[in-house]
Amino acid sequence: LVQTKEFLHENFTESLTLEEISKIADVHPVHLSRVFREKFGCTIGEYIRRLRVEFASKQIASTENSLGEIAHAAGFAD
Repeated sequence: LVQTKEFLHENFTESLTLEEISKIADVHPVHLSRVFREKFGCTIGEYIRRLRVEFASKQIASTENSLGEIAHAAGFAD
């Protein structure tokens, strides 16, 4: 899980699939989903969204970039 968490923090702006993430952890996607939710209290998708929102919040407070630019940089599709 430590390796998965680090990977998510480094790549949260990318479009990631559960299969790609589970390959990093070298476990089955269903197992990773179950263990991740037990440990962190949320799904992997929810965790990635939190990282994106935190990043966007910091960018809004510290830059003059438009909301669209910030959202795109955070990995939001729309």
